[in-house]
Amino acid sequence: MNIDWFKDLQAIEQTGSFSKASGLRNISQPALTKRIKALE
Repeated sequence: MNIDWFKDLQAIEQTGSFSKASGLRNISQPALTKRIKALE
């Protein structure tokens, strides 16, 4: 596991949106979704 995945999860919690969180984390929304699925 990568610590960045947890930072991604935190960004989603803060923004309430995958698209806003991906902008905050400077990655694409599909890449963010893949990272979150990897946590599951």
